[in-house]
Parts: sequence; structure tokens; C-alpha cells
Amino acid sequence: GQLGWIETYDPRYSLAFLNVGEVKGNESFIHGCSFHDGFNVGIGVYGTDNLTIDNNVVHHTVGPCIDLEGNRNKLIHNLVMMSLAEGTYKVDTPYKDDMKWPGAIQVEKAKDLTMIGNSIAGSEKIGYITSGVPYEDLNAHKKIRDNEVHSTLYGIYYMKGISHCWKIEHFLIWKNFDVGVYAWPDQSVMVSESILADNKASLFLNVFGPNPLSHRSRDNVITVKNSLIIGKSSNFHCVDDNITPWHSTFYA
Repeated sequence: GQLGWIETYDPRYSLAFLNVGEVKGNESFIHGCSFHDGFNVGIGVYGTDNLTIDNNVVHHTVGPCIDLEGNRNKLIHNLVMMSLAEGTYKVDTPYKDDMKWPGAIQVEKAKDLTMIGNSIAGSEKIGYITSGVPYEDLNAHKKIRDNEVHSTLYGIYYMKGISHCWKIEHFLIWKNFDVGVYAWPDQSVMVSESILADNKASLFLNVFGPNPLSHRSRDNVITVKNSLIIGKSSNFHCVDDNITPWHSTFYA
């Protein structure tokens, strides 16, 4: 329900829905809440379907601000910021084994997701970790659109392991220190209807596969269309916006 302000000093999730099953109507929802200073994931949703998470603010988590799985869940008009990584939390010297790169919003295991109007304003590692939408789905923008990410190392990230060709569209991606969109799936890749500005590298798109030991071949395609890429905008400050984040040196 509508909970208001939640401030936590506990190693557990600020709020978790675990194996709730199918949410019917408005019997459960997360609306208009503020989560501040958590020591783990802010909002976690697992084994739960048809849940609406809207108009919330999640600030300062260790790990993802929102980690969402399940079917037909809705993520609408949420603001998340200051998602910290476990390897850099309360560490002021280089940590060579920083293997975990959480996303401020992780939805790569969500199915039939609605994600509209969400904004990520700061993450020590990654903004969105997502499986994208099927390449051939011409109506995907009706359910996933108008999402934003800035002030991360990687704005949007996906590696491999999905069965469909990977597509993202209708994103605003700006001032991410390393890469706007990093993708290395095993299917073709498309970025469309998006704006990318003031990123060190706006796009780092690759396709991995088929396995060379399989002796199979496939035509893999990387497509960028109907998008605006701005190398350096008039709002980019050559000194203030060009400072290397201290945690960006903690690569494994």
C-alpha cells in the first residue's frame, strides 16, 4: 500500500515481495513511497505477478534500488538515485576483486514488463540491466518508453542469454561516464528512437555467437535508427563533468 517515508538501517531489503503469486486488482501495490539509506536492495519483487510500482523515490541503496522479476509487473514514474556497489561501499582504496556490478534498476528477468517514465539519477556501476524487447515487436513502445538514465558508469547493460534479438527504444541516456549502452548478446541488436548525449562512448554494441565450435554461421546485425547522438552538448562542462569517479578504477 501507500507507506510514505521509509528509512532503514538493516542489512535486509527495505521492502520485498517474495512468492506472493498473482496480485489481483489493487490488493497490493507500492505507490508514492520514499526509501532512504538502505543497506541492501531498496525494492525487491520475486515470484510475484501483476504488481504496480509507481511514483516512488529510492535513494542510497547498497545494490539495486529496484530488482524486479515476475510477470506482467508495472514500473511507472519512479525516481532512483545513488545505487552503491558492494565492493565500493565504505571503501576508499582500490578493491581489485570488485566483481559485482549491480544495476540501479534490474529487470532482465521480468516478463511482459511495463516500464514507463522511470529515471535513474546516479549509480556507482550500471543504470538499467535489462533483456530489452524482441527485435520484431513493433508495439513494444506502448509498454516500455520514456525512461531515462544519467550519472552512471554504464547507462544500459546487457550481455547474453536471451532467445530473441535485443532491442531498446525510447530512452534518454546522458552523462554516463563510460558507455551509454553496452550490449553483448548472442542475437542481433537494435537501438532506436533514443537520445544519447555527453557519454564518453554512447554505444558499445557487439554480438557474440554462434559458438565457433558449433560450425554454424548466422547473419547478426547491429542497427541504430531514428536516434540522436550528441558527443558533447552545450551543457557539458569540460572541468566539472570530466572528473573521473573514484570507483571507476575498481575494474576486476
